[in-house]
Order: sequence, then structure tokens, then C-alpha cells
Amino acid sequence: MAILSIVLLFQGRVLAGIVGLVLFDAAAVLILAAAPWRHPDTPYWKLMMPVYVVFFAAIAWMMWSYGGPASLGLSPWSIFLVLPILIPFATAGRRRWNDSDT
Repeated sequence: MAILSIVLLFQGRVLAGIVGLVLFDAAAVLILAAAPWRHPDTPYWKLMMPVYVVFFAAIAWMMWSYGGPASLGLSPWSIFLVLPILIPFATAGRRRWNDSDT
């Protein structure tokens, strides 16, 4: 995402490039801030939620940067390709870092 943002900046699409870099920075900060060992009693779903919000914002940014889903060749059915990314909410969502301690 950072590389794509820099490419957009060199192409003269400054707003799209800056928004991409801000989203990249936000993702990096959130990944480090929401690390489970920093919040051992918090359920994983609460730690994953902000990262997922930035992830979906990055998808929306990418589609906006390139003219929408139709210009990328995506159909409404393409949303189903993103659904497997949500599996961690079902498999590990209620667990906590301290759950493995005896």
C-alpha cells in the first residue's frame, strides 16, 4: 500500500497518494498498539476491530483511487472474495491472550 501510494504521488495524484500513506501509517500504528500481549485480558475481536476498519478503508481507498469497482473489473459478487478474511472473528474472536495461561 505504501508503494502504491508513492506511485500515485509520482503520477501527480497527490490526494490519493497522501490518503494511502495516512491509511498505511494508521494500520502500522494500530497493529502495534493492538498487540494482544499489550492487552492480555481483552478479547481478540476487540483488538482486531480497529485493524479491520483500516483494512476495509484501504480497500475503499484503492477502489476510489482507480475509479470504482467497475473500472477494476469487479462485480457485486466480488464481495464474497473478502468474506474469508473475516474467519478469525469466528475462530478466535472470544479468546484472550491470557486464556492459554494455566
